[in-house]
Amino acid sequence: MASRDRAPAEILKPVRWQLRLTHWGMAVERLVRAFWPLWSVIFVVLAALMLGLQDLVDVEWVWAAGVLALGGTGWALWRGIRRMRWPHREEAMLRLDSTLRGSPILAALDTPAIGATDPGSQALWKAHQARMRTR
Repeated sequence: MASRDRAPAEILKPVRWQLRLTHWGMAVERLVRAFWPLWSVIFVVLAALMLGLQDLVDVEWVWAAGVLALGGTGWALWRGIRRMRWPHREEAMLRLDSTLRGSPILAALDTPAIGATDPGSQALWKAHQARMRTR
């Protein structure tokens, strides 16, 4: 099988923008998943402030809640940085290819398993790849 990281440009050129958007979308998905505790801490603090809870309690409780929120924010940020993994180009290519009927990107990048020296098999393989490239 051909290396998918070094795919020929003529195969990926028609889907360049779709591949780029898929890659960005996967990065955003992973950012949201890695940093969900951070978003939760931020929204809880904002909800408490918007409800005006700081006006209902003593200033010492507000300071204690602020220190707790700061600690929670630091922990959530550390956890998110530790868990964040950027998607690779191959992962984006596989995700995009899985949405297309017949997996044309992988089919165009694939090599025959048997019959590589047989002229009939080569002709059939070239016809298959040409059909997949038109999808």
